[in-house]
Amino acid sequence: MVDGRAAEQAKTPVSATFLNVPLETGLRVLADMADLKPVQVDNVFYVTTRDNAARFKADVEESKPRPPEMKKASE
Repeated sequence: MVDGRAAEQAKTPVSATFLNVPLETGLRVLADMADLKPVQVDNVFYVTTRDNAARFKADVEESKPRPPEMKKASE
């Protein structure tokens, strides 16, 4: 999925040849060539600007449920 705000950058012509490369790795390399960055949310890759990727990733991390704090063994 490409962020609409990065639509023009996403049209940047890029070229690469990959052999037995994981999808995430290939996507990261191709996005980097267009000065974009993918952010993975569950099974979705969201390609956006570098600035927005940092903000979006922080929002995703913040919204994840946190496990309860571990009690000390002495308690």
